[in-house]
Amino acid sequence: MPTRYDKEFKQNIINLYKQGESAAQLAREYGIGYST
Repeated sequence: MPTRYDKEFKQNIINLYKQGESAAQLAREYGIGYST
């Protein structure tokens, strides 16, 4: 079954991405799929 992420978690990841973190780095750090 797919993992569900709450709105707050997703918004935090988006903010980090906008601040310059790469998607690959965020995926590794938070254990989420790169394509998520």
